[in-house]
Amino acid sequence: MKGKVIVAALACLFLAGCAGSKSRAYKSPDTEMPPLKNVMINMDGFSFDFEEEFIENLCADTSINKCVLKNQIFPPTKHYQSVEVMKILERENIDSVIRVGTTRASYNERNAGSLALLSGSTAANTFNASSTSVSMTAFSRVERYYVDVWNVDKSKVAMRIDASTKGQGMVNVTDSAFANALASEIKRQIGSH
Repeated sequence: MKGKVIVAALACLFLAGCAGSKSRAYKSPDTEMPPLKNVMINMDGFSFDFEEEFIENLCADTSINKCVLKNQIFPPTKHYQSVEVMKILERENIDSVIRVGTTRASYNERNAGSLALLSGSTAANTFNASSTSVSMTAFSRVERYYVDVWNVDKSKVAMRIDASTKGQGMVNVTDSAFANALASEIKRQIGSH
């Protein structure tokens, strides 16, 4: 029984793995950080799941009053001039824009061997044994991002964050795991400046 528990624990660890982000932040010496009270998030090229998880995590901070996606106030069916953009941001009371983009990504799968499940029983001086083998696949994913934090009043970037998120296992290579890890890292960087 103890052997089965150990095998099950190792299988769970193998499947779950871990995901985390690291980053470097570069604060502009000429532009102060915006208040980050009413934030517009600009995320082009991400899946809906990634966007939703990212915004949910980033905007869960109690200091943020309003958090919207760019397409919610700037429908992509229209081209906007700079003056019009500023008027809309002012009308919506947006003080900060966080632009997130991806620069590089890699995803790998490899055969990690197999997991054998053994069972046996005895009846009337007869021992019956059976085994099942399950092929194990190891997953890993790495993505690099850039994040610009704009001060709307100054119309300038106040901070640039270069981030990298890595995940291993079956659970932590999902968009959800990556979005949460990235949002947490961005909050950490913004909070430390």
